[in-house]
Amino acid sequence: MRIAILVDHFPSLSETFILQQITGLIKRGHHVDIYANSRGSTDKLHPQVREFDLLERAYFAAPPRNKLKRLVAVLTTISNCPNVPIQRWLGSMNPFRYGRYALSLRLFYDVARFAGKPPYDIIHCQLEPMGLQGMLFRNMGFLHGRLVTSWRGHDFPVYVHRFSQCTYPNLYAQGDRFLPVSDSLRRELLDAGCSDAKIHVLRSGINLNDFPFTLRTPDAQGDIVLLSIGRLVENKGLEYGIRAVAKLVPRYPGIRYRIVGDGPLMDSLQSLVKTLGLEQHVVLTGWQLHEQVRRELQQASILVTPSFTADDAAKEGIPNVLKEAMAMGVPVIGSDHSGIPELITDGENGFLVPEKDADAIAAKIDHLLVHPEIWEDLERAARAHIEAHYDIEKLNDELEQVYRSVL
Repeated sequence: MRIAILVDHFPSLSETFILQQITGLIKRGHHVDIYANSRGSTDKLHPQVREFDLLERAYFAAPPRNKLKRLVAVLTTISNCPNVPIQRWLGSMNPFRYGRYALSLRLFYDVARFAGKPPYDIIHCQLEPMGLQGMLFRNMGFLHGRLVTSWRGHDFPVYVHRFSQCTYPNLYAQGDRFLPVSDSLRRELLDAGCSDAKIHVLRSGINLNDFPFTLRTPDAQGDIVLLSIGRLVENKGLEYGIRAVAKLVPRYPGIRYRIVGDGPLMDSLQSLVKTLGLEQHVVLTGWQLHEQVRRELQQASILVTPSFTADDAAKEGIPNVLKEAMAMGVPVIGSDHSGIPELITDGENGFLVPEKDADAIAAKIDHLLVHPEIWEDLERAARAHIEAHYDIEKLNDELEQVYRSVL
């Protein structure tokens, strides 16, 4: 199959799940091209980007900054693509229909990436706003193929178009398949008017070989390493993890909390740490490479994921870091939020706490430290659950079958 993958930016250190789908499809013999709105940093690359030469498969819209050069490049592009009707090109520059998106010539350069390419079998839009974009490009006649959209939550920046045809109801009508990562997101799609026949829950998997299992037990009298990993944004709930640590320090003076990630709340979280007097206990590390994240997990005592639904409706699907920790034998504490209860069965393979509840987080951490006898059963159950339901190889086989079902 010929497959076009649409993403907002590429490469991205934080979107390993997309890389694993792309490389899984390539290993299965499919032709994959990647179309990104913007180029991510290449200073730190995931090893799979180099291994599979993914930058050679990636196409970016890059209009010249100089307006005169931009116009000249437009004429050159049109003359080099005689098989594309001139009306189609002119349509991409229609400000009455597409507003500033057309007036700036950004839309022209976006669709020019597809000119001269053979049709695709599948257009896979990674995250829902990209589905709107894929629908637009297909409606304009520049992109051809069945439209598949992954639904992973609502914490992705919404790609807003100022024209009537790019709306979610139209996407539900025109899209060929929708892949929410959880049953909770499936219910949201149904409530929004998407046909059940178009929905297939495809969970986001991990490479089990990258996360070897190791039994661990707590040392309540020594170093206790709590860990959270994710973007520093409101819905990740990291404030509540920090406040939970403040409650535990008097009883466990050796406790440390490492927060791996970066984002707009870095300054406010650092300020909270200082206000609570936790400078010796809480460290915000910034972004780390995937290999560094694995080392963090190897050294962690407990993973905490205190996500909640933010004021702007941002929410999780099922965070991959929870799966990675469970695969490695790290006890996990997650909030009763979105798809997380589909992964964690409270008291069986991890623990659940209410949203925005630092007291409950602290209580679960204390419970784990006071009861070392429960750790082995908890860890083995977690690993078994990940092996059964979140193995990326099995899920990539399933993705391949979903593609075939829409052709």
